Amino acid sequence: MPIDLPRPLTDYLNAKRSHDTHALLATLTADAVITDEGNTYTGSAAIRDWNARASAAVHATYDVKAAERIADHFVLTVQVAGNFPTSPATLYFYAALRGEGIAAMAMLPVRLPNPVAAYVLATNTFNTHAAAETFASDALVNDIKREFWGKAAIQRWFESESAGDRVTMSPTDVREHHGNVTLRAVLNGDYDNTGLPDPLELTYYFSLGGDEITQLIIIANEPAAQGIL
Repeated sequence: MPIDLPRPLTDYLNAKRSHDTHALLATLTADAVITDEGNTYTGSAAIRDWNARASAAVHATYDVKAAERIADHFVLTVQVAGNFPTSPATLYFYAALRGEGIAAMAMLPVRLPNPVAAYVLATNTFNTHAAAETFASDALVNDIKREFWGKAAIQRWFESESAGDRVTMSPTDVREHHGNVTLRAVLNGDYDNTGLPDPLELTYYFSLGGDEITQLIIIANEPAAQGIL
């Protein structure tokens, strides 16, 4: 049975299949954010260069095996085949739409729990309301030793420090452990990066209760001392 997708997603996949960068850009909002293999591409020029490089390097096919809508975003299970060592590979395309365009697309080799996927897309679309809705009413965020209790405080924190600084996150590693999710991501944004590592990679520890985030701890981890396993 054919999978019924919104027009922007259908056009995006067709553009990828035909290696048509112009058609792909037409499916995106002007400030769209694409994350792929730990890198973030924001705006038409960066996305154009990324897609041109990717199309030249890998002549891939894209076969959508499943699609579902969760809250205000879509998750596509896509089998990608081409001239790369791990072909064919299953990727998960996470997409958030705004109006008639794709505002954010994240491509990952793992299926994220719904609240975590929603949080990543809300971050990359600077959507304060959508971000707050991923949390339980009494949730806790600890952002590098600062605590924010409850949805209202979390929404103010997100508005000030994520949406306000146009922060984007590109996941580089995701692991599930006893019901919790650990996600490492490279961050970019308009914040003051004086004294910060380049690239800036943070670790997000999500605790979930059903379809809500009950606790999020964000840490800038450092390598363990030599000799400690």
